[in-house]
Amino acid sequence: MTATAPRAPASPDLEQLREKARLLRIHSLRMTTAAGSGHPTSCLSAAELVAATFFHAMSFDRANPNSLASDRFVLSKGHAAPILYAALAEAGVFPISRLMTLRQFSSELEGHPTPLVPGVDAATGSLGQGLSVGAGLALGARLEKSTARVYVLLGDGDRTGRTVRRILAGDIQAPARVGKCGIDRAASAGQGALLPPVVPAA
Repeated sequence: MTATAPRAPASPDLEQLREKARLLRIHSLRMTTAAGSGHPTSCLSAAELVAATFFHAMSFDRANPNSLASDRFVLSKGHAAPILYAALAEAGVFPISRLMTLRQFSSELEGHPTPLVPGVDAATGSLGQGLSVGAGLALGARLEKSTARVYVLLGDGDRTGRTVRRILAGDIQAPARVGKCGIDRAASAGQGALLPPVVPAA
């Protein structure tokens, strides 16, 4: 996720993305170990998805990641917050050294994402809510005539909710077009699934 990334990304440098995923895993393990709590395995299983989204697909202003023109990332499986914080730090939103304050009383880096963190639009963690948040952000972008895209990362628990299942199946019309990526494979492996991108309906 860089301020200069084009709207239609060029072919990814797979080695660079693999290295970013490796760094995100390392940061996540260090953070949760230092905090003595957290969900490191939920972070590890999402590393490639987060790396590819942040460092290839997304376009945003790292100095102002919540700007109207910036793409959005919603981590519906909020218990994997360390991987989101690691990606934001690697993208230059805040210093990498800040990662080691995870779950400290004086830190904005809580166990689940909150809008206190630059680049986070909504508190998440209640399973199933992320898709609704993403659809709302996409609808808001459309109303503001923004070209920003919204990416939602769901965990396996998110997909057990009836509303999410029905939206993904197309039974419920969402206020935005929902793309699906890796749902079946991810569900069978018990890993997260990325929905790229949630685009406002025409």
